[in-house]
Amino acid sequence: RFVFHELSSGSFRRADTFWAETFYPDMYKLREEAESFRIVGGFVPKIYTHPDAQITLIDDVLLNMAAEENRGNARHGSCGMGIYEAQCRGRAGFGITMKELFAMNVSEFVSRMQEIRKEYLPKRMKELGLSPEIPGEYKELLQSDEVLENAAIEILSNLIYVQLAGDVKGLMEGYDRVIFESGQGLLLDEDNERFAPHVTASRTGLQNPCAFLSKYHMAQDEVIYVTRSYVTRHGAGPLPYECSAAELGIGGTDRTNVDNPWQGA
Repeated sequence: RFVFHELSSGSFRRADTFWAETFYPDMYKLREEAESFRIVGGFVPKIYTHPDAQITLIDDVLLNMAAEENRGNARHGSCGMGIYEAQCRGRAGFGITMKELFAMNVSEFVSRMQEIRKEYLPKRMKELGLSPEIPGEYKELLQSDEVLENAAIEILSNLIYVQLAGDVKGLMEGYDRVIFESGQGLLLDEDNERFAPHVTASRTGLQNPCAFLSKYHMAQDEVIYVTRSYVTRHGAGPLPYECSAAELGIGGTDRTNVDNPWQGA
């Protein structure tokens, strides 16, 4: 049993992983995943990254969790990983790319995150309805320099698992096949107004793969979409024809989808 986050789901077939510029790596958790994979797989897959891929920060995660918990019964259904917050931060001009990360030392990285806390965080908290009140634990963590220092040390040390792709097109041409792996399902596409705001912070269909191929002058001959044979949803939001686990005859415990304050059941 293995739960994938930063590694591609083709890793057990020894497929290498590439993070496109539309992917938001969680560098803080990478070591945990890589070493967990080493235990079950016997090796750590190669990971390449686009220079412009923007990382998630610990404050993105904290904001994500605090905002969802603060919404109560009006939760959006977030997984609490900070992806959407990282996207908003990047659009506001405060993103940190993998290329920038490779060029920074710990003190420079901490200073950058402190700058984000000073210049961006208050505005974003106000937008989320978290100012001036925010749950005590999150408030303390979002004000702690120690949290930033520990995160910086861990994130930069985890760069040993990643290679910066200087020539993206050349890298792609070195493989017989490139498989595009998306997150979440088609109905959770960020532009799907029918289910907003209970959607994910990304395009889940062909938009990103097509844009990537077009940018590097590559073509696709065929599209095969692989999905589950049933409909499921993580956390809050509408789920047409929903029924109880008992009605489906399902027993036991799901070790992956556990209840938490920001996602719910």
